[in-house]
Amino acid sequence: MKHTLMIAAIAALSTAQAGAQNYQWTPSQIQGLGDVTLSFGSNQLSTINSKTLIPGGIELDVTFRVGQDSSSFDPNFGATFARVSLQGVLGFPGLNIAGSTGGVVSIESNVDLTLQSFVQTDFTEDGGAIDDGDATPGESFSFLFWEENSGVAAPGPVDGVMDFQSATEFSGNWGLANPQPVQGLDAVRQWGLQLAMFDNPPVIGQPINATIRITSTIPEPTTFMLAGASIVGAAALRRRR
Repeated sequence: MKHTLMIAAIAALSTAQAGAQNYQWTPSQIQGLGDVTLSFGSNQLSTINSKTLIPGGIELDVTFRVGQDSSSFDPNFGATFARVSLQGVLGFPGLNIAGSTGGVVSIESNVDLTLQSFVQTDFTEDGGAIDDGDATPGESFSFLFWEENSGVAAPGPVDGVMDFQSATEFSGNWGLANPQPVQGLDAVRQWGLQLAMFDNPPVIGQPINATIRITSTIPEPTTFMLAGASIVGAAALRRRR
C-alpha cells in the first residue's frame, strides 16, 4: 500500500512539473557548465575563482571587477563592466526542448545580480527553420539567442528564466526582428549563463567578492519521499477515524 501511495505522490508531482512550460535545466547539465568568461571578452577583469559541485548544481566563488579603457598604460585597464560567463555543451544532435516556453534555474547570491541566459541552436535552411533570403538549399546556420536581462535580488533563491518566446538573436546577423521566439529548439547544442553586476557595479580598484549558487528547480528525491510520507500519513489518519 505504501509503495502504491509513493508512486501516486511521485506521479502527482511529475504531473505538476509537466504542467509548467519552462524546461528545468538538470543538476548534471548545471554541473557541466564551464568557465568561458574570457571567450566573451578577453579584457574582462571579473573572474570565477572556483566552482564547487553541490547537491542539485554548483557554487561559484566570483570576484567582480571593473576597469578603465582609456589607456592601456594606466592601472586597471580592462572591461568597464563586471560579468562572468558559463557555458555547457549538449552534444549532437542536440537537446530537444521544442515544447518548452523557457528555461529555468534557481539562483542564490550574496550580491544583487543581472542574469543573462542563452542557447545555441543549429538548423538548416532547407529544413524550413530559417530563410536568409538567398534560397541556398542545405545551408547551415548556428544562432545564439539572448533573453532580456533579468534581475536577481540577494539573497534569493530566485528563479532565473530565459523566455524562449521573446529572445534576441545576437549572432548570424540575418536581420531577424528582435525580440522573437527562439528557432531550432529541437536541436539545442549549447546553453549558458552570464552573471553580471550592471546595476550596482564595483568601483575601479575595489573588487566585490560573491558567492553564487546555481541549482536545478527539479525537486530532490527527498521531496518525493516527503510527499509520499504525507500521503501515507493522511491515509493512516483516515483509517483511524
